[in-house]
Amino acid sequence: MVMHEIMILSRGGQGGVTMAKMIAYAAVLGGWDAAAIPKYGAERRGAPVQTSIRLSDEKLKLHSQVRVPDHVIALDKSLIQKLIAKETIKDENTFSVNAPGFPKEVTVYHPKIVGYVNAHAIAKDLDLVRAGIPIISTPMIGAFIKVTGLLSLEHMEEAIKHYVKHDEFLERNLKALKEAYQKVEVKENGK
Repeated sequence: MVMHEIMILSRGGQGGVTMAKMIAYAAVLGGWDAAAIPKYGAERRGAPVQTSIRLSDEKLKLHSQVRVPDHVIALDKSLIQKLIAKETIKDENTFSVNAPGFPKEVTVYHPKIVGYVNAHAIAKDLDLVRAGIPIISTPMIGAFIKVTGLLSLEHMEEAIKHYVKHDEFLERNLKALKEAYQKVEVKENGK
């Protein structure tokens, strides 16, 4: 059995839970069995949110939170060392991080691959903003796809079309996905 365990680190209002659902939806379109598993604390804007996703080439039987991830997606890099203990991450791990430059916070985890992109700037440039807050989850999905190669852009576009119901945001989300995919900086062996 091939299984990939993914952890999304975000803050309330950044779209981490919806992001997990879109990734799981796209994974199913690509032939995986998938589950998005949110973990809520205090449900308020700005509070840390940890969301898990499992992808498997066989029927999933495990639906609990991911404790030892293969892949980490950090919408807020300040949460990395707050929410992940150094000994609770797998070898051969990857990090996809919302950051304008290399996120030094990840080096203690000895990642195989680190991808970083300024999702905040992409969202602002495309006017992908809701209630004054840039929507960074969609560009971070583009970065994650490039870093891991687990999903196709085509399947993710279908997932975005399924979840984004407002026409004004649909095209901006699709552009943000592709732009981040193209702009993400990928470093092997975390260097």
